[in-house]
Amino acid sequence: MTAHLQALFSSPHLADALLLFLLLETALLLRWQRQLGLILQRRSLLLNAAAGAMLMLALRSVLAAADWYWLPGCLLAAGVLHGLQLWSQRAATPDAKNAVAKSRG
Repeated sequence: MTAHLQALFSSPHLADALLLFLLLETALLLRWQRQLGLILQRRSLLLNAAAGAMLMLALRSVLAAADWYWLPGCLLAAGVLHGLQLWSQRAATPDAKNAVAKSRG
């Protein structure tokens, strides 16, 4: 049993399964948003999912013993995507500009 778990958690296929789950989750959230009229910021959701996918690819690069540049490349991409997600979320909030203007005096 322990050998099977060790093989599972050291295999790059674990990251593949997590990437597939992330893709399905994102697709379901986008579909439910349309059907139920949920208030989700589509751009924010997609950027967040893309950042998560980059983290999964970073994990996969380590588990698959890929070339050294894959790990920092994926981590850098995840950081940039997360920053864009935060920026788009802040830009989409109507009170964000007012709060900044009030705090400046």
